[in-house]
Amino acid sequence: MEEALRGRLGGDAVDIVDTAYASSELRDRAFAEADILVTRRLNASHPLLPRLGLLQVPAAGAEMIDRARLPSRCQVATLHDHGPGAAEFVMAAMLDWSVRLSQMSASFRRGPWAHGSVARAPYRAELDGRTLSIVGFGAIGRAVGIRAKAFGMRIETLNRTLRADPIVDRGFAPDERDAFLARADFLLLACPLTDATRGLIDARALSCMKRSAFLINIARADVTVEEDIYRALSERLIAGAALDVWWRYPSAEEPERRPSRFAFHSLANVVMTPHVATWSESLPGRRLAEIARNIDAYRRSLDQRASPSRIG
Repeated sequence: MEEALRGRLGGDAVDIVDTAYASSELRDRAFAEADILVTRRLNASHPLLPRLGLLQVPAAGAEMIDRARLPSRCQVATLHDHGPGAAEFVMAAMLDWSVRLSQMSASFRRGPWAHGSVARAPYRAELDGRTLSIVGFGAIGRAVGIRAKAFGMRIETLNRTLRADPIVDRGFAPDERDAFLARADFLLLACPLTDATRGLIDARALSCMKRSAFLINIARADVTVEEDIYRALSERLIAGAALDVWWRYPSAEEPERRPSRFAFHSLANVVMTPHVATWSESLPGRRLAEIARNIDAYRRSLDQRASPSRIG
């Protein structure tokens, strides 16, 4: 990434230090002199950053950044180009839940004609006419909405800021959460983790939802209450879920750490994936291009401020 970023930013015109592999002495000096920092994490274990003007998070969320450690003038930028990969992941989850393609294939491989007209089986569901309720209508939420709209779905949103959008059939404000949830056939969590969204989907929220509703979480696990989600799924208070984000992740000390203290893996109505919603082949290029654009825009803003103003 270092060489690729250097190439996009003008080669020798920028000094790049990869602090992940630097000595502690070089890291401390780099932090003290840094105008720009690219990192997912910033906490008390890191040196101070007195000159920092731009902190670029190479991800969609900045919840692991301790903003209290930043100079007051520092700008924080996150990435907004994760939409295509995330949207395809969400569409795949909704289609598989409705069409049951993988389930039918597995059943048919075992032998019986258990689905369709031959078996006089129940009809499968369709996405057409269903309501997709999106929490957090940013770049990812809108990318999903565009694709879901093409499938004939109704798009409703719960967002801090209500704004007109041609693909949105109805928008709800945060204080309308329960009414919003009651209408969802599919509930997509695509919001950042903040004080306002932490624990947003709790037992009360889940009790508002249809028993036929399907939850998809590609945001952060802590937007939901872990125990409440497990209970709702194990007791079929909602029909099912696709969970891509988790409460626990592997570490050097626990490389095989399980993703939750609850046995989600034992639930047949849960699709479990290891934080891969945006992990598509185009991600590295889009990520690098957006980081370079943000850094270039920041550098241009410094040049403009340094230029003398003209009068007349």
